[in-house]
Amino acid sequence: MRHAIRVQPYLSRDLFQKLRAYAGARSQTVSAVIAAALAEYLERDEVEDALIVRRLDDVTHAVARLTHDLETLAVGLGTFAWYSFLRAPAAGDATVVRRAETEYSEFLKQVARQLREGIRFTKQVFPPQRLSGVASKGIEKGGREKERS
Repeated sequence: MRHAIRVQPYLSRDLFQKLRAYAGARSQTVSAVIAAALAEYLERDEVEDALIVRRLDDVTHAVARLTHDLETLAVGLGTFAWYSFLRAPAAGDATVVRRAETEYSEFLKQVARQLREGIRFTKQVFPPQRLSGVASKGIEKGGREKERS
């Protein structure tokens, strides 16, 4: 090495003996072994940086999907609320209030059932593209699935 810089680190006697035996077994100089080991040690951070960037990219895609799903649900809920207000009778009568409470309870049960069964609102709004001629599941009114071919 013509332009090498001399470094004089302190090593324990035991570590230096292992280093010298390692270098001799591979027909290399002690300096070459130390330089290679130090280069490998310092490059580990670069490998970790690439791994971190890949993982952050995966997280970014997951956040984008969540954002899309949340926006879809918000628009769906807003539309549902709008139509509910258009059709809602005056709540002055106790019978109307009890009926509304019963319907709301049934609505929550339906939502819970669909979530347990893996039915998602976003996939109902944006169903995955199917190949033509292949039987696929369709969505009936109220979110229930049926076979469609």
